[in-house]
Amino acid sequence: MKILKNVLLAAIIISTMSAFSAPKNSPVAINGHLKVVGTQLVNEKGEPLVLRGASFGWHNLWPRFYNKKAVAWLATDWKCSVVRAAMGVAIEDNYLENPEYALKCVTNVVEGARKSGIYVIIDFHSHKMHTDEAVKFFELRLGVECLQMRRTASHAEKDDSLRPWCKMR
Repeated sequence: MKILKNVLLAAIIISTMSAFSAPKNSPVAINGHLKVVGTQLVNEKGEPLVLRGASFGWHNLWPRFYNKKAVAWLATDWKCSVVRAAMGVAIEDNYLENPEYALKCVTNVVEGARKSGIYVIIDFHSHKMHTDEAVKFFELRLGVECLQMRRTASHAEKDDSLRPWCKMR
């Protein structure tokens, strides 16, 4: 359970790093960095909140939806405050067979969410244990995000909830 909580927190941290350039009145601009307090998701003011959104399904089954326009449409038409990018680790064209393709698909959704000012949950989706591969993926993904964030602000050094994740790489 602790591992699951840490992975969820990692996904939330990835998504909230876009708070520095979020469009005005977007969910990220309004709520900022999220964290889990006990069992409650709270915004940067410590206020409880609920995110509403949609899942993209496995990237290798529905890759045509893994683009910035689809994210923007969900943010505006469905009023989503979060989307889920489920990176498939099974079936053809999966992360284990084609990691570059998987990362490209997930990155498109992350960039679309950043541009739309909504949160994104990255799901390393597998029905079998692939712990080493998942850790490697999130270290890569979080490392990239933390480096980008450090270039735009020194917030990571001031926020204890981000410090362990940013020091992964």
